[in-house]
Amino acid sequence: MVVVAEAFHPSIYIKEELEARGWDVDDLAKRMPGNYGINHLAIDMYLECGPDEPRMRMGDMAPDIAKAFGVSPQLFANLEQAYVEHPTTKAAVLKEAN
Repeated sequence: MVVVAEAFHPSIYIKEELEARGWDVDDLAKRMPGNYGINHLAIDMYLECGPDEPRMRMGDMAPDIAKAFGVSPQLFANLEQAYVEHPTTKAAVLKEAN
């Protein structure tokens, strides 16, 4: 297993992509397949709570966000795995559990 020197929560990537494209959460939710309201709520929750909740995962939302951004869903799987496996994240999860 390779541990990267630095890992960041995937929400950071999403926020940077939104900014670079001049989009907001509404724009992203509209471009994702499925229900706009559910998409909007899920994105909002992930962007606001995700970095503070190390156990929160993208789940079924990852392929839909990837499609909206025109990238591979594997990108989000890799970002999330690097974040989850990083020693800093593991320590935060252990601290939260105790």
